[in-house]
Amino acid sequence: MTKFRCWLPEYGQDREDGLDMGVFDSEQAAALFMEIYETRSAEYPVASGGTAVVAVSTDGDAPEMYSVWGEPRPTYRARRKS
Repeated sequence: MTKFRCWLPEYGQDREDGLDMGVFDSEQAAALFMEIYETRSAEYPVASGGTAVVAVSTDGDAPEMYSVWGEPRPTYRARRKS
């Protein structure tokens, strides 16, 4: 596993605003970062059909840019009936 630093330059973020993702490759890092970002912000511009550009870097190297898109997925819950 590798640690990747991810952030959203088009949202006004820079490297210091980013999050570290411990995953196997940079594409996985970009997708996971966007999922976490949207969950924390409670806004879903990517999951509702948009795209975002995520900067991904390792060890202070120049970032690679990834276009991230997604789709909404239903969430189900269950509770035991009394």
